[in-house]
Amino acid sequence: MPLTVRRTVFMRRNGGNTGVSGKERRKPKPTPDTAVLRQGLTAEQLRTLEQLEHFQWTLEFVRRPLFQDPMPVLFDRERKRCVALLPDGSLDETVKLRG
Repeated sequence: MPLTVRRTVFMRRNGGNTGVSGKERRKPKPTPDTAVLRQGLTAEQLRTLEQLEHFQWTLEFVRRPLFQDPMPVLFDRERKRCVALLPDGSLDETVKLRG
């Protein structure tokens, strides 16, 4: 039996997994501590953040550019939209992330 046929048969029997153990070997992403992410945010940003968390938006990370205010970035529950919280508590929906 040619090698390509054997590999195809093995992948079908093994559910498409070519690994021996069949386990996922990548480590899960570490979840950032929300208390650490909230440090340094303004009262207005914290108030808006709490309101958005009621609608299942999550604080993913905080941009901390030099000599500027921290800018928290939130994602919706489906991770399709993201917004940045400005220092006055308003939302910036035009945030650009590298992709």
